[in-house]
Amino acid sequence: LGPSTHHTVYEAEIVATLLGVELLRRETHCTQQVSIALDNMAAIQASELRTTGPARYLTDLFHAAVRNLKIDRPNLRLTLRWVPGHADVPGNEAADEAAKAAAAGDSSPVQQLPRPLR
Repeated sequence: LGPSTHHTVYEAEIVATLLGVELLRRETHCTQQVSIALDNMAAIQASELRTTGPARYLTDLFHAAVRNLKIDRPNLRLTLRWVPGHADVPGNEAADEAAKAAAAGDSSPVQQLPRPLR
């Protein structure tokens, strides 16, 4: 996203959720039921709303990504769930380390990101 002086944690959470949907789209061995764990209730609530608000363009991108995923996998059941502090979520520590690395400038090549985030 860039420096924290230009973006909020809220925006980062929504982008992370959007990237999670992108990873699901690329996954070839996906189960029929998947959940994305978030520790930001505002981001989860924003994913359910269709009204104006902060970072609305990101929630619009999220809805479009989910629609496209459902076209490819109509039987997929995607759930966003709130987990305070991501407690007991497998892989959470690795995700935290990756987020810290990205915040320090070590992120994916631009061409690997979903088109709307390039």
